[in-house]
Amino acid sequence: MALFLTIIAQSVYTGMLIKDDYTAVNRRKFKRYPLIYYLDTLDSETQRYIGQLIDISLEGALLIGKIPIPIGTKVKLNIALPAGYSDENRLVVEAESVRNCLDINSDYYDTGLHFINVDSLTQKIIVSLIDTYGF
Repeated sequence: MALFLTIIAQSVYTGMLIKDDYTAVNRRKFKRYPLIYYLDTLDSETQRYIGQLIDISLEGALLIGKIPIPIGTKVKLNIALPAGYSDENRLVVEAESVRNCLDINSDYYDTGLHFINVDSLTQKIIVSLIDTYGF
């Protein structure tokens, strides 16, 4: 199923409006679930705060943050799990940025992330997050 999208974004560098018309194909295998709690997320390599996960699936997530993550960039996410959620207080998973654009609040960017090499324990934690905090 093709989605026909028109994006109008304001360039961070020039302040000019940029208009891109394109056809995108929805390649998701799994439904993404919005989370009732946004999950603080760090870059595991630098320990720098990069934003909050606002939705998640077994194959990826949507991150909202102040700085865009360029498409194609691989990052090891260090995701804070809700207090008292489990014995683990962090979830670490590698991901690649596959999409980014200005959020409806133009102070933030939305970055679509595709998870890479997700092991069975990580999958169980993601499924449990969806069951407990997804809607």
